[in-house]
Amino acid sequence: MTGIQALERIAPTKPMRPGQVERREFEYARHGTLSLIANFDVVTGQVVMPSLGPTRTEADFAAHIAHTIDTDPEAVWLFITDQLNTHQSEALVRLVAERCGLDVDLGVKGKSGVLQSMASRAAFLNEKTHRIQFVYVPKHTSWLNQIEERPTDYTWRPRQPQQQHPNLPSVPSFGGSGRRSGTALSTKGRSNLLGHLPA
Repeated sequence: MTGIQALERIAPTKPMRPGQVERREFEYARHGTLSLIANFDVVTGQVVMPSLGPTRTEADFAAHIAHTIDTDPEAVWLFITDQLNTHQSEALVRLVAERCGLDVDLGVKGKSGVLQSMASRAAFLNEKTHRIQFVYVPKHTSWLNQIEERPTDYTWRPRQPQQQHPNLPSVPSFGGSGRRSGTALSTKGRSNLLGHLPA
């Protein structure tokens, strides 16, 4: 999950010339943000079920995970995420309990049972016996977040095209700057991934 800003440079980029590098304007106009939530399948290297929307709430993340699971409802799913609160939410616990067919009293958020705290919700979501499991990477490991690296491959294009050197390929882009949070890495089946996870 990452925020993407739609940025437009306020002056055109000056192309390369003999003896000079390309010069890009550092000031920009901001045209809003979008939240990208996507799953990176660590086995195939493919992005699975990306979602773009104006927010990145608990409901947004749970809906995204539900859509991902819907691609293969009976599969075993392992999601690797950071410790963002939306990745340990009440909505996610309820989704996992429902999709795994668990008939358990989840309690009341902030008061009792599995829903009592983020720690209790994370423990439930990390349960290895569940067909849908979440594994949480240690804090301060955002360098593991492959989804956040992908948006930098793209640049948002303003309505008026900027000048570009004729010998350089055009690269589409969203502008990869913005607030960063977690990523859902996923794989169906555990055998290809669990050998690389700490016990």
